Amino acid sequence: MNWKYITYVNHGNSIHFSIVPMYNGPDIVLFPNMENWEKDGAFSLGEREEIIFLLEHLNWKRNLKIVEANVPAQKSEKAFVQKGSLETTNAYAALARKNLFDFDSKLDTEQVKDVYLALEKRFAENVRGTVTISQYDLFENSVMKEFIMPILQKNKDAAVHII
Repeated sequence: MNWKYITYVNHGNSIHFSIVPMYNGPDIVLFPNMENWEKDGAFSLGEREEIIFLLEHLNWKRNLKIVEANVPAQKSEKAFVQKGSLETTNAYAALARKNLFDFDSKLDTEQVKDVYLALEKRFAENVRGTVTISQYDLFENSVMKEFIMPILQKNKDAAVHII
């Protein structure tokens, strides 16, 4: 599990689910609705139920809420990461390797979130140039909308581009 996505792998096939970190409350896992799931066909309906079960019942170090949405199933070896985003930095890669969201992490749920918020803050304060943000990341009460956007707007070296 990563800050903005989670990957499920079975028999060499992988599928990625976007996560919208929320400033307050559970983070939202954007899960393909049934129509998109069936259209993709890479994973069975049984696997769909298994994935939902695992997301809801494993003791992750974060609170999750699964929301079925009109999003495609993201099948690929690697999850899509926006060029120039926090997820492309060395600091993020080093943090992700620590698997802080895993059940055996030494940090509790709030501590893990605080670590990622600190990294987001540092990135938003120091980024230079154009920052491309998907409109789908601007959920009401999301970390992006409530926490990062105000910091980016104060950063004179950053230009926000919403797609």
